[in-house]
Amino acid sequence: MPGMMDTVLNLGLNDKSAAGMVKLTGDERFVYDAYRRLVEMFGEVVLGIPDENLKSLSSSIKRKKASK
Repeated sequence: MPGMMDTVLNLGLNDKSAAGMVKLTGDERFVYDAYRRLVEMFGEVVLGIPDENLKSLSSSIKRKKASK
């Protein structure tokens, strides 16, 4: 929404807590999707990396993984 501050969620998520969440929820895809969204949002809001760059990289990785 225009004029609103962006919020970076899931700041406590890291490799160790992600592994614990996978164990707790049994849903690896959910956990790593949340992790991906954290990295994208942090890159965009905090580091100023254009959103398109991160989404393009993410899409490229997904395509490579799907073709295996």
